[in-house]
Amino acid sequence: MNTAKIFINGRSQAVRLPKKYRFQGKDVYIKKLDDMVILIPKNNPWASLVSR
Repeated sequence: MNTAKIFINGRSQAVRLPKKYRFQGKDVYIKKLDDMVILIPKNNPWASLVSR
């Protein structure tokens, strides 16, 4: 499994994604599921299932 770095950016926590995990566009949906965080591109047709 690959890893990513977590860092503080201003007053927010951020994750530096490896190049192969970059998203197209500028926005993603974010969903917390138990102790996991899921990022989904806004232009993904399946995103409506997670935005509930």
